[in-house]
Amino acid sequence: MTLQFNAMALAILILSAVQGCSDPDSSATATPSGPLLAVHYESAPLIPVTIAGEQYQFLLDTGASITVIDRRLASRFKALSLSELPLAYQADFANVASVSGQVGSDQLGFVQPVPFSVGSVTIDDSDLWGTMDFELFSQSIGTRIDGVLGIDTIRRFNWVFDNEQHQISASLRAPSAAGFERCIGYEDSYNRSPAIYLTHGESSVRMYLDTGADQSYVDRAFIDFMADKQALLGAGASPRKGADASGMQAASEHILTDLHFDERPLGQLRVSENGNDKYALGLDFVNRFKRFAIIPGRMMICYDAGSLARQLPPFLRNIAVRFDGQHLQIYYNDEQALIPYGLKNGDLIERVNGVAYRPIEIDKVRELLNISKPGSLKMRVIREGKALDIAI
Repeated sequence: MTLQFNAMALAILILSAVQGCSDPDSSATATPSGPLLAVHYESAPLIPVTIAGEQYQFLLDTGASITVIDRRLASRFKALSLSELPLAYQADFANVASVSGQVGSDQLGFVQPVPFSVGSVTIDDSDLWGTMDFELFSQSIGTRIDGVLGIDTIRRFNWVFDNEQHQISASLRAPSAAGFERCIGYEDSYNRSPAIYLTHGESSVRMYLDTGADQSYVDRAFIDFMADKQALLGAGASPRKGADASGMQAASEHILTDLHFDERPLGQLRVSENGNDKYALGLDFVNRFKRFAIIPGRMMICYDAGSLARQLPPFLRNIAVRFDGQHLQIYYNDEQALIPYGLKNGDLIERVNGVAYRPIEIDKVRELLNISKPGSLKMRVIREGKALDIAI
């Protein structure tokens, strides 16, 4: 898992571990025709999950192998050592990797699952849950998250994301392909997320679908390939700070051109670079759809879209922002880099261009701070208890 504290902020990375293959809730005598869950979301796909009568907020993450809960909740459950996991999983979880590298045994733990509910469906047959500290992820999303719902659980339901209405719905009954403009099959297998392909001329690259990542990512070998094909804009922006399950990181970003999905041009696609052979499409890609569905039983993605092509605004600055539990805050920046803007790490953001943004709107704030033209950005920050008006 990874995240960045700047524009295009969150990128939850794939855990290279087991992903369960489970059937929908077998206790149901008839498949309900309507959604069992329908929730509004701002940018990150957050859904309510009920455990032992209490409701928690989980990130819907196709890039995570299993369901993982925040470490602060772990004491409520029975801890499991690696040797206590079912034998089939021990080898997979002995070496877990994020996009940036290995995840240490002190960073990922395990607990015995208990029954939990998604909407009206209770799941009581999970083999294991992971535990991890989600503090940095909460800082990036703009709200507290209690865990991630991994692909092992996601496969049990059909999911429809309405990006225009900002609504996610889950159902046991698969939606009809006739209700969407286009449908395309995806690959799926043990220890993998759903995979689709992008093409460049006669070449293709397999990309996993990662709804826990707000930005797509590729290995640097693909960056070199695209540069050789003259399909890379610029030399790459300065590395942008972030954190994944392996700790704080800095990743270079690039804009790729001349890529196609389902024979449709994508225009420009911004990606972060890694050196660990990790490839995935994040929310920046699926948000190009007006509406899309993940239908595990058919291994199909269906979608409505006008044009998928985008022209991306350049990043003019690299100002990182976090959620401190109450406020949006300038943070994780090189102090010297902030001097030209009159900002300091620790400044609380009260208003941007006269608007008091909610913490959950952190992505909008990041975008304004990093792509607004010089002279068009006005901020009010609180520094050491005093309000300061700053023009950038």
